[in-house]
Amino acid sequence: MQENQKNKNAIFYLAGFNLFICFFVMGSFVLHEHFSIDDYWIYDHQDSSALNDISSNLRFVSGCLYYYLDRIGVNIVKNQILFGILLICVFAWASTYISIELAGSIGIQSSYKKLLLLNGGTLVMLLNVSLGEYLYFSGVYLQWAISLISMVIAAVCIGKEENIRKNWTQGVLALSVTAGSYQIFIAQYAYLVMFIIYVRNKGCISRISVWAIIRAAGAALTAVAVNLVCVQSFMRMGIVGHDSRMKFNLSEIPRLLVEIVQAQKIIWVEGIGVFPKYSLGFGLVLMLVTLGVCLYKRKANAGEYIYIGIVLLSGQCVMWAAVVLQGNISVLLRMLSPVFGVFTVGVWMFSYYCRQDGRKLIQYPVIVAIILFLGFSSIKIQEIAVDTQITNAVTKCYMQEIDSRISNYEKEYNVKVTKVGFCTDRYISYKFYNYIRSAAYGDFCYNPFLPSWSNITSLNFYSGRNLALTEVPEHIKRYYENKNWDCANWDEQIYLNNDTVYICAF
Repeated sequence: MQENQKNKNAIFYLAGFNLFICFFVMGSFVLHEHFSIDDYWIYDHQDSSALNDISSNLRFVSGCLYYYLDRIGVNIVKNQILFGILLICVFAWASTYISIELAGSIGIQSSYKKLLLLNGGTLVMLLNVSLGEYLYFSGVYLQWAISLISMVIAAVCIGKEENIRKNWTQGVLALSVTAGSYQIFIAQYAYLVMFIIYVRNKGCISRISVWAIIRAAGAALTAVAVNLVCVQSFMRMGIVGHDSRMKFNLSEIPRLLVEIVQAQKIIWVEGIGVFPKYSLGFGLVLMLVTLGVCLYKRKANAGEYIYIGIVLLSGQCVMWAAVVLQGNISVLLRMLSPVFGVFTVGVWMFSYYCRQDGRKLIQYPVIVAIILFLGFSSIKIQEIAVDTQITNAVTKCYMQEIDSRISNYEKEYNVKVTKVGFCTDRYISYKFYNYIRSAAYGDFCYNPFLPSWSNITSLNFYSGRNLALTEVPEHIKRYYENKNWDCANWDEQIYLNNDTVYICAF
């Protein structure tokens, strides 16, 4: 009775701790309204963006959900703070649920110190620096929350050893929601379910563990197939288009494999443009050496080393497989979220091997490393949040200045401007580098003048106009392509002609 009460207290305190940490790390983003380049488009055209989410991103569940929400008048960008708070709560729940589930499997649920160590590893997987780019896109908060919930449920169900058929079916259904909402979480599923299988089989490669791994992999493939069948059915019915991002070509595999190898330098040596140079690589080597020492002292056999290697690589394989299917290697922060899962599995392994004797000489350095990692990641996330607000502020000023010049032109010549065309100068600035600090590899804080879906929607958003997009005449394009600006010069970058305004993005 006393042990049960202690376990309940541990869950309660851990949930409170995780909720506080998640609010601390994510609050600067989700509690302040902001707009990504995609958000401007979703704000104005949530119905068409939802259908595009199905056809282009192959996210059947979230696309249908967003389309339905649009039909009933719920705008996901307009209500981003509400969905952001929901996302924080989901992250706190997921961190707690994963840690408690793993602690129960390992047998350390009654030890606060060991539980916190295990939970630290879970937080590394969920609250790493890639979170900054995810949070930039407020239009994905709801689908991200749904995907995380379904991923955790799927991994726990499929990792169970009792009622295998029933739990596997439930897990596939849950994982199908993940595949249809935000596919990258399947990589986190791989880490989680593989570690659960590892612990429940005591690190042994046997017929039981091999079949468990096959079932887990089969569940992921089935979930992906279910999602693709649903998307294809919509395409055949003409509900959505055929503009999928998946451009898989068998002949391109050698080139993609070479690019994946080259991307490892960007990750482990260059630190994805966020971490200090060599730091991630050094941390990986240190973790592997420490884990190797644990295994050596435990007198692990060769099979156990192989098994751990499979667990460590599981999420990476899922991530890069998805990139190969897409036919394009993009080193973006949000795409590299599973990279940090390697460190998470390492911490979980330490918790597993230190469950009996403590091994304080290993535990304390690992705890310090977790604190430093989460602290550094949090700082970088806050920097991205600040740069996002700066980008929005600069965008608003630019758009309002353009609107003011259009208004003055309309008054002077007694015309109504109804169309806008965008072109660029010779060298494009993808971000407002004169104002922001972020220089990481990532698709965030973009100059909204550049993408075709955000230039007109952001201008209409801040100006209150309803301008229609039009083509820029060739002679105007040729004039501007010989220019090069590093900052706004609207006297030259705006050209008004009758009912049309042409804008040169620099």
